[in-house]
Amino acid sequence: GSLAVAGNLLDLGSVAGKRGEFARAEGYYRRALAIQERLAPGSIDASSILRNLGNVAESLGESAKAEEYHRQALAIELKLAPDSLQVATTFDNMGTVALRRGELAKAEEYYRQALVIQGKLAPGGLDVAMSLNNLGGVARNRGDLAKAEEYYRQALATREKMAPGSFLEAETLYRLATIL
Repeated sequence: GSLAVAGNLLDLGSVAGKRGEFARAEGYYRRALAIQERLAPGSIDASSILRNLGNVAESLGESAKAEEYHRQALAIELKLAPDSLQVATTFDNMGTVALRRGELAKAEEYYRQALVIQGKLAPGGLDVAMSLNNLGGVARNRGDLAKAEEYYRQALATREKMAPGSFLEAETLYRLATIL
């Protein structure tokens, strides 16, 4: 049915995004959203598509558009699945948009909100490590290298345990090295 088509469009958007074909990814995601909104408006699946559109907009340098997509996703998620990992992911995405804009206080607030949820639902997991890594970036941008180091070391401990030898571990090692 039509929801299967939306799923296929999501897959195509994901592939295009991984290839760096962000405009193409955006087209697939928009088509998927149109189907999803026609068949199941305001659903969790729609919020996921909106998050993907926000990430694509961010990749295209369209931060205002990215923020709007993430806000729409968050509104759905808070209504249907408050305190879920989807909400935490959206907060993380919103933090990244704010960080790239140089809005450090806002970025920190979003990352902390994500961390609280992740700490409840998936303590010691890779999502927690991601938020800690992101908070390290905020501290680094503020010039608080000691705090950045603390966050990066916490993230690294989890990534070494949960994903040894991975890109995630390498990313945190790199970030730690740049501030040391």
